[in-house]
Amino acid sequence: MTATSLAAIPMVSTPIGDIGQIGILVNDFDAALDRYGRMFGIEEWTCYHYTPEFLRWSRYGDAEGRFEMLLGMGGSSPQVELIQPLASPSIYQDFLDAGHVGLHHLGVFVDDLDEAIARMAEAGYHVTQTARGYGLNGDGGFAYFDTENDLGAVIEAIEVPSVRRPGEVRRTAGAAEPAPAPVVEAGPRAPRIDNPLRAESVAVVGPSRDPWKTSGRTLDYLSRLGFDGRYYAVSPVHDEVLGVPTYPSLSALPEVPDVAVLVGPADRVIEDLRECVAIGVPFAVAFASGFGETGRHDRDEKIRAVLAEGSTRLVGPNCIGFMHVGRSLTATFSSVLQRTPLPAGHVALFSQSGGLGNALMQSLVARGVSGLSAWASSGNEISLGFTDWVGWLTAEEDTHVLASIVESFRPGDDLEAAAAAAGERGVPVAVLKLGRSARGALGAQSHTGKLAGSGRVAQSVLRHRFGTVCTSPEQLLDLAETFDVFAGRLARDDHELTVVTTSGAQAVLWNDLAEDRDLTFRDLGTEAAARIAVAVGSDHVGNPVDVGVQLTTADYVRIVDSVVTTSTGGWVIVTATRLAHDFDELAAGIAAMDVPEGVRVVVVPLSEDDRVTTEQAQVLRAAGAIALPTAARALDAIASAASWAKVQRTRAARGQLVGASLRSAAAAGGTEHLTFREVAEELAAAGVPVPASRAVRDVESVVRAAEEIGFPVAIKIDDPDILHKADAGGVFIGVDSTEAARDAAVRLTAIQSENATISVQTMAPGKTEVLVGLRRDPEFGPVLVLGAGGGMTEAIDDISILPLPTSRPEVRDAIAAVRVVAAGLRKDPGAQTLDALTDAVRDVVAWAEQRGDVHEFEFNPILADPETATVTVVDAVVSVLTLEGTN
Repeated sequence: MTATSLAAIPMVSTPIGDIGQIGILVNDFDAALDRYGRMFGIEEWTCYHYTPEFLRWSRYGDAEGRFEMLLGMGGSSPQVELIQPLASPSIYQDFLDAGHVGLHHLGVFVDDLDEAIARMAEAGYHVTQTARGYGLNGDGGFAYFDTENDLGAVIEAIEVPSVRRPGEVRRTAGAAEPAPAPVVEAGPRAPRIDNPLRAESVAVVGPSRDPWKTSGRTLDYLSRLGFDGRYYAVSPVHDEVLGVPTYPSLSALPEVPDVAVLVGPADRVIEDLRECVAIGVPFAVAFASGFGETGRHDRDEKIRAVLAEGSTRLVGPNCIGFMHVGRSLTATFSSVLQRTPLPAGHVALFSQSGGLGNALMQSLVARGVSGLSAWASSGNEISLGFTDWVGWLTAEEDTHVLASIVESFRPGDDLEAAAAAAGERGVPVAVLKLGRSARGALGAQSHTGKLAGSGRVAQSVLRHRFGTVCTSPEQLLDLAETFDVFAGRLARDDHELTVVTTSGAQAVLWNDLAEDRDLTFRDLGTEAAARIAVAVGSDHVGNPVDVGVQLTTADYVRIVDSVVTTSTGGWVIVTATRLAHDFDELAAGIAAMDVPEGVRVVVVPLSEDDRVTTEQAQVLRAAGAIALPTAARALDAIASAASWAKVQRTRAARGQLVGASLRSAAAAGGTEHLTFREVAEELAAAGVPVPASRAVRDVESVVRAAEEIGFPVAIKIDDPDILHKADAGGVFIGVDSTEAARDAAVRLTAIQSENATISVQTMAPGKTEVLVGLRRDPEFGPVLVLGAGGGMTEAIDDISILPLPTSRPEVRDAIAAVRVVAAGLRKDPGAQTLDALTDAVRDVVAWAEQRGDVHEFEFNPILADPETATVTVVDAVVSVLTLEGTN
């Protein structure tokens, strides 16, 4: 029988992409491996015995799926998958029970399973069987759709896990035996690594003989800059490249390299990656463009399929690689290395964009103050992204700070875990997030969505997780220098300043700028103030310390020394101008001072003409001080340092977290809305305060319920199709008579749908209205939005945003940060109402977690009453997942 080439099989496109896998169901697994191996020319199969424990979650129809199966995968472009079900119920067993065998489904490899399910739903196809949580990291998933009637086969969406479990390799009967593994020469072998920065061996695949070409630079850098490990050149064409002997293939190398740098074009990358996977290379780097960024998503799918066959992890494609500066590990073609050797230091840099990453590296080097520990660009992030690199870069002993430029985060990026790990190491992570648009608010069905666009969510998530939010590359580098120079001295939440100025107007300016950033001025203390006054020659000094224009730089240095040495902590800012100071003398004077522990000195020029030179900055750096170019930039850096320290302290004292499971409950299909009556019943059972109410349907029942409850009452439409009751004329508050109740009932029954009821509620006390919403941001996932509620929600736009999971202290601080709400609670000096509101918000999130199918919610308003220290949830919009959307 002649083997059929898989490439000859016609493939079709679907609403979610091109077919990348053929799924075949069999009754005899062992026999099928041989039969289909011969048919398709597949010599090796990777086989698995899947049990329910392999999957974190699965569902078939309207019930939990607990299927078991034998599974074999072989070939590529497309991949062939053989399945023999062992336990039911499952879509596989139903197929066999109906008397069928053979072709069952066509698989499509997708980036985002939830998005694929939504796109198929738009095309009219729904999920029949789905599962999540396979692979070593539990991030794989798949879903089958009801396409048989239209296509004659089932379509499957496959989100490949980042790391597959190792399978059993079985060979087709009659297949040629594999060539023996290469004999490894005696000597140390590179250990298997889980961090590419610790690679001991690098292979460059397909290098050019021209060191100026991008394909020739990596090998040139490794050789010329003196990589401290082993490096190889792989080329079937040349005997040597740039003086380095070559091997014809990766398999021919004397060892499996830790990193393989693939410098060829896109189609060549896929084939070279296939060999990396086959021999077990831990990390590969792909420079080539021409993948998903140019619309060639088919190539992305091929890469995912190749990676799924082994444990190789890919940096890129469409990236310029990475480097560890101290070790001259240069898995990159960055042109910066062609200009000058990079100074080794303690700042790590990360950028998805290679161009911006190069620019950031150039700017840092040009400043001449901080050096580099490591640098990485991630490109298209098919396999590895921001959170992977945060872990690796901050784990380096040489790293004091990580400065990052991020265009977008992947849905699977766990920023909480990344921030916690970096925080435990004491390494700040500063992030410049690009694309802070409001696109996340488009199509929102609630006030919550309109308020919490992706730009605001990005700033809030990054501030809560990492303590810093950067808006420009200059600010990012200011933070990198600040965190680098003051590494190990920023653990306290220290936002107090002592400023030395040379004029009263400067003092006013510093006060204004500090207040804008919630920074305060340190109390000098009587003794210190007296000593400083003597040095200044004044009867009284304050903070800022206005010293006037001194006759000499030495006089100014003497006064600054008195300020610095009498300080007991905080930031001492020394202003400087060439109109009065010699900057060389000033830098040397500060460097000679005996600076108390806990005091950080920052020199700030007064004009753009007063630039601190690189040499002067290096003198200050050697003494543990820093120079920043403007007052605003200096205070931005100080405020960010204080914010980072506060986040570390908050994380250490968070206690129990809520909302973690909501991250995995994203809508994969449809949603529907609950009525407030349904929500209120569940909230009451969960201990969340709600008003006493009755659900009725006609005018007389409304009147009777109002009279029995006792006036005044609130009367509202309770219709899942009316999301904003007030906008629809569906709310009457403070109804205080039978006539008014009847009038309200008549109006409500006029807009009442067949299944809607009318809710008559006890009037809850309190005038402070609060909004609490759960919003699912397309990039950052679920976030909690807290703000002014009722009619003031959109008019004031006064909100706090919290990423999930969160803790009680964080919820309390977020509520207190909403100005309108905080003002309404001032009548309660004991803060009992704030505590009650904090508990209510926390309990609402816990209720949503317990329920398990909540997609988004908006509780608006929640009434807070400082006079009685009570809180009541009086209305809500809650969307839950329908069956095909349940995870």
